[in-house]
Parts: sequence; C-alpha cells; structure tokens
Amino acid sequence: MRTLKQIREITLEHMKNETVELGEKVTSIALADYRDSTLFQRELEVIRKRPLPFVASDKIKKTGDVFAGELAGVPIVAVRNEQDIRVFINTCRHRGALLASEGTKKDCQKLVCPFHGWSYSLEGELLEVPSSHQCFSKHTTSAFRLQELKSYEKAGMIWVVLSPHSQENIFEESFHQLHKDSDEIGLNPQHAMPEMSFLAPFNWKVGVEAFLEVYHFAHAHAPYLSQLQFPNLSLADSYNENCRIVVPLKQPAGEIPVLGWAQVMYFIFPSSFLLFYDDHVALISLVPQTTGETKFRYTPIVPREADLKNEKIQQRVEFLKIILGQDIAILEGVQKGLDANRNGKFVFTRLEQILEKFHQDLHSNASAKSHPTS
Repeated sequence: MRTLKQIREITLEHMKNETVELGEKVTSIALADYRDSTLFQRELEVIRKRPLPFVASDKIKKTGDVFAGELAGVPIVAVRNEQDIRVFINTCRHRGALLASEGTKKDCQKLVCPFHGWSYSLEGELLEVPSSHQCFSKHTTSAFRLQELKSYEKAGMIWVVLSPHSQENIFEESFHQLHKDSDEIGLNPQHAMPEMSFLAPFNWKVGVEAFLEVYHFAHAHAPYLSQLQFPNLSLADSYNENCRIVVPLKQPAGEIPVLGWAQVMYFIFPSSFLLFYDDHVALISLVPQTTGETKFRYTPIVPREADLKNEKIQQRVEFLKIILGQDIAILEGVQKGLDANRNGKFVFTRLEQILEKFHQDLHSNASAKSHPTS
C-alpha cells in the first residue's frame, strides 16, 4: 500500500501528464444482486460482523451516561461506567424486554427491566431478581449476564460489531491504515456536530458505490464540483477489504500537509466512510434496512469543542449537505430503475474500478459459511 508521501509524488506526475488512475477492464454486475432477498440476508450478516458507527463518544462522556438505539435491526445500549464504555444487547436475559428506551439518559446507576424488574450493573452483571427465592431453586447470576458486544472508540465515535462470529482483530484490521496515517493526517476528531439521519429509499450498495468513485462529480454536482481542477483524478489503495481514497483538490506545493491539498477518505468495509478535511471529519454511514431502503447518516466531527460553533466549518457542513442531497435524489432514481428491472445489469467503467473490488469482497464474504446472529 502506498504511503501518503508516495501518493503526493504520484499525484504530481498525474497532474503533469494530465492522466488519471484507471482499472484494467470494464466490468458489470447483475441487477438481480440488488433485489435478491436471500442474498440481502447474507449481506446483512456480513455487515453485522464488521464495525458500524453507533453513537458519538461525547454523547456518553460521563459515568452513568447511557445511549440506546437500533443498529442493523439489533437493539443495543452503550453505557459509560467508571472504567470505560461497554456496549450490550439491549434486552433483558429473562424475557427479552428492552432495558433502556431509545436515546440518551444521564446519571444511571443500573439498567432495570420494565417488565419484571430484573436489574443489571453498568458492567452487565445481574444485580437483582425480585422474589428470586421463589423463581429459582438454585440461582446463578453469572448465567444471566448481559450479552456484551465488541466495541471500539475511534474518530469521535463508538463503533460496534453486532455478531459474536467476527474475526478477533476486526477493529485493528478495519482502522489499520487510518492508524498508520494518523501522524501525517494530523487531525483527531473528538466532538460530533448535529447529525443528519433518515431512511433513504435505495439499496445500500447503490449508496456505497456512489461514494467509491469521483467520476460523477463533474456532472451530478454541477455547478458545485464541475470546476474541479483535476476531474476524475483519485488515488485508491486497499488494505484487505478496506480502502483509502485520496482526491486532490489542488496541486501539492512545498511541505503543505496532505489535507491542505486533498480530501482523504477511509472506507471502512462494508458501508462506512470517514472523509477527512483540513478542519473536520465527515462520517457517512449506510446501513441496510430492506433491499430497497437504507438508514443514511451524516455526522460531522470536529477536533475541539470550540469548533462546534466555528462558522467556516458550519458552512462546509451545509455545503456537503447540498452535495449529499444531489446524490440522494439521483440514487432514489437509480432504485426506481432497479425496481423496473429492465437494464439487466450495471456497468462499471475503468474510472470506477474500486466498485468491482467492493462487490468481489462482499460476494466472497456473503458466500462463506454463515453463522446465525445471536
């Protein structure tokens, strides 16, 4: 995988020669792959085995803070105890009632089931069972510990793996390149601005594809991005399933840092993006709900609390909302074409070579022996 320093030199060569990076061939994918409900369930299982952004770290920054929500169809709850942040399946181990209602709560001492009053510590241990002497002839609290999920704090977010069958080092794998680049990137996002979140009427893969290529910039985002100095120029490097894409916005000069001349995006397979600008990071997350509906999230994250009210950053956030709105309107139309099922296939040109790899990685994982999510 090329270093950012190497990317800089290669970028200068492309600009000098007026060239761009191209794939070796034109490829295609059948529209049936976007409509198949059985395949969709296997894809959902893949997604549950990979890191997904759940909640901004600063929403649960004090001991006793609790945040509950749903992610890829799984109810989960994140809590901050005296040592760290833990994430659990948000269901009582007795009869499965939700322990915490959706949203943020402060100063919680324990999680209490609203059905029969079973209570749990913020470490997930069963504390109390009302009338336990009548419920059990022999009571073992350890058997009823809350189901804990793998979690990780990165880029101002709590990331969660929903399946117990994910690989052991999945977080190290997913964020490997971001860790490696962190000194040169020099931006450490910590505080989330208000996010934009809604159900979008298109297949999740259609959304992921749109963020993996810059070929559409000049036309889809006219006039906003049509004046890009180097159209179709992006430099992509993969680390296993994950990818870093550098999009030059102007010519590198002197010792200017990479974020001074380019946008750097990290694709966290299979459906999350971290777009690094010079003053903030944009998190884009696409989580499938059905074959034709996706939970779309856009969360701007800044390095300092004072940056939350920075007017320049706020203007850039609003600008990206306009760009995303253009993308979403087009993707809704793409879904209508998918539903009509007349073209038979999508074509990926040599300018869209990363899309082929995305589908290959997804297909190889979705075709592997599956495990039931628990």
